[in-house]
Amino acid sequence: MELLDRRTFEDCMRQVFSRLDRQDEMLSAMHGGVHEKPQGIALLEDDTMDNQDVCMLLHVSKRTLQRYRSDGLLPYRMHRHKTYYRRSDVELFISTHMREILRDREQGKASDGKSKPNNKRKTNRKK
Repeated sequence: MELLDRRTFEDCMRQVFSRLDRQDEMLSAMHGGVHEKPQGIALLEDDTMDNQDVCMLLHVSKRTLQRYRSDGLLPYRMHRHKTYYRRSDVELFISTHMREILRDREQGKASDGKSKPNNKRKTNRKK
């Protein structure tokens, strides 16, 4: 096993950094000389939320959130197999749909308490 001496290591690092500098120059040339954020990174700014953020905000499960997406109630974007939501879309969803959802939940709880079916199985066992 050979050990690298300091000079060899520094030469290798210079080569690596020069290649990175060339790639950076090529990227800035492709973007018109301005250092702009690539489109995928623009999606991950402060105004975006992921599944966990939205689930916690709405107090719903992942499956319920999936249903909102499938029904077209909540707009979303996918980036590298991860789902993101714009904060403005979530706020619009809350103002538009959450009153109805909360009302339906309350009606469901009220009807569950009044007409609860008897799920006990009858058996022929003697007590």
